[in-house]
Amino acid sequence: MCAYFTDDPGFAGGSPGTGQFGVREAAAQLPTLTVGDAKRYASIALKRKLGASFTKRATPSVFRTCQRLSRTKVRCSVSWSGRRYSFKGSVGIYFALQNNRTWWFYEYALQRTDLACLKSGKPQSACSTKLVVK
Repeated sequence: MCAYFTDDPGFAGGSPGTGQFGVREAAAQLPTLTVGDAKRYASIALKRKLGASFTKRATPSVFRTCQRLSRTKVRCSVSWSGRRYSFKGSVGIYFALQNNRTWWFYEYALQRTDLACLKSGKPQSACSTKLVVK
């Protein structure tokens, strides 16, 4: 599980060395995570972790379906293609309390497929790699 910095004015930068990048002072309870916010946080996390493989240009068409798992958890199925790789899988975003503060976290399970490998006639299994962050 990882947390990321966000441009939400309620968040302040954390310590990059700890793997936790965004923190908000805790309210009486965890805030409700909207699907729109979950998509925004997922986009930030994927951009930071995958760089050029996940571009802002691809973002609107990346999210296929999003499901609310609870008031503070949302999971989205995703897929997109770049020049060299295609990606598909799921991204989960959730809020949790740590040290009396609300943090947002992400996790993902993606399959990255090398498109040049596929075009060469190799089977999908030989051209795919699993990328997992939990």
